[in-house]
Amino acid sequence: MDITFELALLVVGALLLAAAALSGWLRGTVLSISVLSVGAGIVLAQLDVVEVDPAAKSVLYVVELALVLTLFADGLVVENELLRNHWTPTALALVVAMPVTMVLLALAGRALFPALSWEEAFLLGAVLSPTDPVVTSSVVTDERLPPTVRHTLNLESGLNDGLALPFVLFFLALATGADSAGGEAARLAGEALAGAAVGVVLAIGGAWLLRRLPRGVEHRYLGIYALALAFLAFGIAEETGWANGLVAVFVAGIALAVVRHSVPAEVLEFNESLSALFQVITFTVFGALIVSVGWSGSTLRLALFVAFALLVARPAAVLLAFLPVREALPNKLFMAWFGPKGVASMLFALLVLGSTDVNRTLVFEIASATSRPERVLGLHFFNPAPVLKLVEVVRTGLTAPEVFDAAYGFAQRIGKEPIECNDTPGFVVNRILIPLLNDCVRVIDEARVSPEDVDRAMTFGANWPIGPCALIDLIGVDVHVHASEALWEALREPRMAPPPRLVRMKQAGALGRKTGRGFFEY
Repeated sequence: MDITFELALLVVGALLLAAAALSGWLRGTVLSISVLSVGAGIVLAQLDVVEVDPAAKSVLYVVELALVLTLFADGLVVENELLRNHWTPTALALVVAMPVTMVLLALAGRALFPALSWEEAFLLGAVLSPTDPVVTSSVVTDERLPPTVRHTLNLESGLNDGLALPFVLFFLALATGADSAGGEAARLAGEALAGAAVGVVLAIGGAWLLRRLPRGVEHRYLGIYALALAFLAFGIAEETGWANGLVAVFVAGIALAVVRHSVPAEVLEFNESLSALFQVITFTVFGALIVSVGWSGSTLRLALFVAFALLVARPAAVLLAFLPVREALPNKLFMAWFGPKGVASMLFALLVLGSTDVNRTLVFEIASATSRPERVLGLHFFNPAPVLKLVEVVRTGLTAPEVFDAAYGFAQRIGKEPIECNDTPGFVVNRILIPLLNDCVRVIDEARVSPEDVDRAMTFGANWPIGPCALIDLIGVDVHVHASEALWEALREPRMAPPPRLVRMKQAGALGRKTGRGFFEY
């Protein structure tokens, strides 16, 4: 995230002050603080106050920490008696509603976005299928609601956040070429069960130790003691490599509440306040990400998918799951509304965003689809082709030596300077040039330098024949952004991702020489 420490504190302070000041006025409107935070992130990004790099690990850490805190805080409020006596609605929602939601979203995604494979469509469904206690946190503690409704929303939302993650990882593995779907499914199911076991053991051990400490724990440290158990549960589960940390955290919260019978108010208040703090920060970051990542597809198709996800998929799945449950229809409709939305889906989306796909470039895909792949290679000319002499002769792992030699000789005969390279993302020049140009653009914002001075620095200081900003204008901002995105998707190196400034220029139609306006006027 491109922001100084001082400015970060200023922004976070203003956001928290606004959220706290408006919380009483907005009480009862469940999504209001969330919407306020997302809106604040969008505005701050549009004003260039903050810039969020989707490839930055800090983004994933913030979202993941918010989810850990939220799951643990909501797990603590699960009542022991309700856990035993009202398990059926939650069990049905987990067993029936979440998979049905996933399937409906996958079908809608595949229908509206034909470019998605079936694996990717189900990955999209898995990302959006869980409900989140972030948006129901003011509901599950509202005493005006029937206890079974509060309990069902809380337990179901927390558990399926954790249980949805194995589905996300499973379909992500399929989308990236996993060898065995059955083996992957068995492994991920085992991780969920192991995560639950870690949570239970730590909660029981922590409660046992708390009762046997010679002088006990001061009341002001009770919340910290409980939070330590949450962090231990997540850390142990994830570090082992065979347990699901999200499930471990939520189950630890439930188990601690059950073992202790009643959780001290200090613990609940401390964890809920900390959770609320990170929720505000996370939704603000997500709002900034919306601006940074942008959307280049059909707005109508996206709007239809969002409407289907919010108004059809989740409500239909939950109402189907609750058919055999004796509950008033208004209560069922109320519970059906909550999802899919919140921190878990953001986290899962970021996990997919940061994943490493199999590095197959377009040349290799064409080669593997022909009946004679040994005769396929790539000749990469540079724009403008009549002027620039370089040609990259790209061999795949299947290209025959005599075919490569013939292509190399052809490039020499037409007066070009060929170089040999393998079928890797960006080949040679773009692998070097694209991140270098991105760095130059980032300097404009990070060092507060004008595009004119950046170009003067590189032409007179590095002896470039043309400045980086002028070069991007010549190439086309949209072309450069597309190339950056392709490299970033293949390599997942932060320098490859297009800077937010370029993404905004593309969205605004400031594409360089072709439109008469880019970094400079033409």
